[in-house]
Amino acid sequence: MTEGKLKVDWGLLVLALLVGLFAGALFFPRTSVEYANVTCPSCENLLSKEEGLSVIYLYPVECGNCDVSRVKMLADKVGVPFMAFVNDAVGYPNILVTRQDKSINKSVSTIARASNDYNVVATLCLAGNKMACNMKESMATVMQTCLEEEGVSLDSVVYYYSDWCGTLCNNMESPLEKIEGKGFKVLRINEKDNTPEKECLKDFLNYAGGFPQLICPSKVISNTGALSTDGLEQFAEECGK
Repeated sequence: MTEGKLKVDWGLLVLALLVGLFAGALFFPRTSVEYANVTCPSCENLLSKEEGLSVIYLYPVECGNCDVSRVKMLADKVGVPFMAFVNDAVGYPNILVTRQDKSINKSVSTIARASNDYNVVATLCLAGNKMACNMKESMATVMQTCLEEEGVSLDSVVYYYSDWCGTLCNNMESPLEKIEGKGFKVLRINEKDNTPEKECLKDFLNYAGGFPQLICPSKVISNTGALSTDGLEQFAEECGK
């Protein structure tokens, strides 16, 4: 491939990335992926022959927690072609999913956060990969069964934090105590601890970094970053529905 060709491909990738970011990057998929109608002619040779899908892992220059091999392993398991690039347009690791839209006979792309194993396979499931859908359901079932065996109620708010998180995590203590006072269950897990509960959540914890993290096992949803008391209560209420 010539140097000129590479420049054209990068331009298309950045364009797809920016459009996808404005469309809404995912952390845990709460709604269906909305595909940006951005054509990518040079992506055609990357698509899998069976389902017309490909995954490109885009990660920032400085990203000590980015795990290319982990995402590649997932892509290999579901049979989707995989490539990875350092990209200075992203602040967090993302996956650029390209699929063939048969209705317009063109390839279109979307972007999602490559934050954990579940999010990667859930995004590929939404893109139409049947094996990824099976993995998604299996991960959720295994996690929920594992927590129940440890005596954890699935409507609990899992609070995953770090000692070095600082102000963001410190500011969460008061809201957590307030929702506990209202009867909501909270499970606290420190990232340095190796507990059975943490092992149950291994496919759902953000391995790309970011604290604090909140997880709702029953609805398989999460949030990265501190929430206000009202925001945390809304999260807990949604988890308990």
